[in-house]
Amino acid sequence: MKAKYLFLDFDGVLHPSLCNDNDRFSKVNLLSQALTSSPCQIIISSSWRFQFTLDQLRKMLPISISNLVVDATGEALNGQYA
Repeated sequence: MKAKYLFLDFDGVLHPSLCNDNDRFSKVNLLSQALTSSPCQIIISSSWRFQFTLDQLRKMLPISISNLVVDATGEALNGQYA
């Protein structure tokens, strides 16, 4: 069976795009429930990857999700590239 990957953004997915610190990750339980029936590996695609290391990002998430995080996407590319 092929591996499944979820590219995960934080803002607007795990919490409202504009929220205070108390509301951050307020929807993470919904993701955790969904992954119970359909497990996959997680790659973080959130812009938070520019401010935090992969280890720091993992620590922000509950263990049920952080154990599934395998990587983060790379640099953002703007404009033309070869």
